[in-house]
Amino acid sequence: REGGISAYSLYTGSVTGQWSGGGTVVSCIGVKEIADDGSLLLYFGNSTLGGGLPSPCKLVCLDAYLMEEQWSVTLSANGWDELPNGCIASPVVGEKALEGMVYFTLTGMIPEERKNGETVSVLIALDADTGDILWQKSLSGRTVSSPVAAYGDDGKGYLYRADGEGTLYMVDGLTGETVDSLSL
Repeated sequence: REGGISAYSLYTGSVTGQWSGGGTVVSCIGVKEIADDGSLLLYFGNSTLGGGLPSPCKLVCLDAYLMEEQWSVTLSANGWDELPNGCIASPVVGEKALEGMVYFTLTGMIPEERKNGETVSVLIALDADTGDILWQKSLSGRTVSSPVAAYGDDGKGYLYRADGEGTLYMVDGLTGETVDSLSL
């Protein structure tokens, strides 16, 4: 099934623009307003259902007013099971020390060095302006919840992220390095 996003007029209720880009958009949308030109950027990803073959997972930055893709990144997701794979969790748009970054949790991803048909979940950081991958961190098991950003008195930005095996991680938002973890 093709997924997409539609914009509606608040005054008339009519459709003012549409974007369709493949897969089902399941995640909530991260929003960033650009004060300089007043544009509104939406960050989201799609998910796929199995079916026997690897499927693409597309992460997108969309100009909400023009309904134009600013950038997209396509990664391979597992297609061998019947569970949703790809971007199911909501992205986090960085603020303060993490300004200019956007974070996605992807589940059922195919690692580059695949062992025994395994798939993993990944926390991935992208440049919010270009879509360039800055870092990625593998997570255990199926992970479908969204990360949470927090900002310390020291000015640093951290992501709190749980994996599918019951471990909560505190991750440095700039580097992807684990600062601390707690087994729940």
